[in-house]
Amino acid sequence: MVTKEELEAELLKGRELIRTRAFVEAAEALSATCEKYCTKYGEMASETAESYLRYGIALAREVEMEEEMNGGQDVFGASVPKEIATGVAPEAPAAEGG
Repeated sequence: MVTKEELEAELLKGRELIRTRAFVEAAEALSATCEKYCTKYGEMASETAESYLRYGIALAREVEMEEEMNGGQDVFGASVPKEIATGVAPEAPAAEGG
């Protein structure tokens, strides 16, 4: 049986893969991590929540990246501002004048 510490280490690895934009690898790793959390705690246990969340983020970012590379639409659709969908604030416009 996998320990709590081993699960936490796997979750951290997945978070790091997301941070480095390795979304395919993150999704694969976090999929396995979710399965392990579910085996240990059960599918609906609160302990599994972060693994589900990180896995979902990795999947969404993977699809978004693929869509952008293929010249497609924003995966979240035109009606959802990108800063809301991704949690990234838009860049402030440069100050004019001098």
